[in-house]
Amino acid sequence: MKLNFSLLALVLISFSLLIFADAKPNLTGVWKMDADLGKETMKIDHKEPTLHIVHYVDDPNGKRTIDFTVKTDGKEYKHQIQGLPSVFIAKWEGDVLMLESKRERSFGSVHIRRWMTFSKDGKTITHKRTNCNPDGTVQFTRTEIWQKQE
Repeated sequence: MKLNFSLLALVLISFSLLIFADAKPNLTGVWKMDADLGKETMKIDHKEPTLHIVHYVDDPNGKRTIDFTVKTDGKEYKHQIQGLPSVFIAKWEGDVLMLESKRERSFGSVHIRRWMTFSKDGKTITHKRTNCNPDGTVQFTRTEIWQKQE
């Protein structure tokens, strides 16, 4: 009887670990980037697998709002941003969220990939941001720190 109880406990613990190992962070909230390059804020509504993001940008290229919805399934989601075609892709790579955007702008194409790593306390997102040329080669990569606003 003790063996059966021990075996049952082991199975339940293993099953619980599998469930929690796949849990993804909830990104819902308002996030502000710490940067000298411009002011950026993201308002995120996250109900896995769906992300609705409203990205407010104020930088040397001007003020703009990028409002889109994407699922974390690695598929392309098409939108119109400022009247121009855009594609967004999101997928989990382990516990890191990769968010990619390909947009047309008045001055040409913009292709950005972000690998988003979340702090254990849920208050910081570290973005590894890579801007690419239209042919896919890297223009530049930088690290951005985003803080959750209370």
